Amino acid sequence: MKEKDKTLQRLELEMALHTIVSDMDIYIEFTQAKAKLRKAHYDALIKEGFTEEQALHIVATVDIMK
Repeated sequence: MKEKDKTLQRLELEMALHTIVSDMDIYIEFTQAKAKLRKAHYDALIKEGFTEEQALHIVATVDIMK
């Protein structure tokens, strides 16, 4: 790999890392919101009469975020 290409690749990686670090708080909030939604989904299934095992299986296999 040419030195110019290595420099460009390093710059791209540094920019990607900066984006990841700067967006980490948003990702954490998003993950917490998804967890709350999954818990609410699980609780609703239990309330509707599903067993804990059935509810857990449904929550684990069905992506309601789509």
